Amino acid sequence: MIVVNETKNPFQADFCRRSSRLPGRAGGAALAGHNYTDLKIREGGQASLEYLRVHFGNVPEKERRKVRQHLECYCGQDTEGMVWITDALQKHAG
Repeated sequence: MIVVNETKNPFQADFCRRSSRLPGRAGGAALAGHNYTDLKIREGGQASLEYLRVHFGNVPEKERRKVRQHLECYCGQDTEGMVWITDALQKHAG
């Protein structure tokens, strides 16, 4: 689970806190033990649409910043899962 702390800078290490739960979806990050159920943005299609909406739509700056934080949590978790899987594959390969 990711908990967004909207009062913090998204580049600080504690911006997204993780807790242990079962994965909330299939995919690379879920296979690595990540959970998406408590995220505001839970899958790639939703992330793409939100990115387009806040970058090209008429969206207030406060909402734009909030969506960016949610995107960073989702994308960060997805990327970390891919790194974990790559590391595991490298260990098995040799």
